[in-house]
Amino acid sequence: MSGTGTGTPVSVGWLEARLRSLVNEIQTVDAKQLISDVNYSSHIDGALRLYSGLNPHIKTATVTLATGDYEYDLPTDWEPGFSAVYSIEYPSGSQEPDYLARDDYLIGPSSWRFLDVTPTTGESAIVTYSIGQTETTVPANALEGVAQLSAALACYAIAAKFAATTNPAVQADSIDYRSKSDQWLSIARRFEQTGYRILGIDMTSSGTVSQPSYGVTAQWEYPLAG
Repeated sequence: MSGTGTGTPVSVGWLEARLRSLVNEIQTVDAKQLISDVNYSSHIDGALRLYSGLNPHIKTATVTLATGDYEYDLPTDWEPGFSAVYSIEYPSGSQEPDYLARDDYLIGPSSWRFLDVTPTTGESAIVTYSIGQTETTVPANALEGVAQLSAALACYAIAAKFAATTNPAVQADSIDYRSKSDQWLSIARRFEQTGYRILGIDMTSSGTVSQPSYGVTAQWEYPLAG
């Protein structure tokens, strides 16, 4: 794995290489017939989304304010349906930050607005918000967990294809589809449990995922003023 500590990998592509390695370790004719190169990226994307739901990437955006303007655009990398505003520091710059109360501002589809105050030119606000994780933002010590979740999704997909007994991808008349599906479900669950365990997240025997149990913290990024 590239990188050390909680840093990020040196090069993008580690997750795909690791996913291929994990699948190859249990690679059979089944997997070769039922998983394609296109699927690898989709399973990685799915695992990153799972990880993001439990540990989103936290960023801040500094917004330059103007007299009389009470509405401002959301950050350009805001993800509708996923992103959330954690806090708005206003006015910014104090040693002990001052934060707006939740009922002092309103978040819309593409902008946010002050409700009770009108800023003046020269002031600024710092918006803290979340976006989804990517391979370059996942801490190095969490990458293996994400890779294991990717492998779980790949195996769940194989199990689902076997569950569709008329699937033409497997050319054999004597296949016990239900048995094959159960085998791949079992493999998928092992990958899933391993992945969440690496991430410090508890998973019950019924498949329920709880909140992180230890050492899982959000990453912070401080971009240029907007």
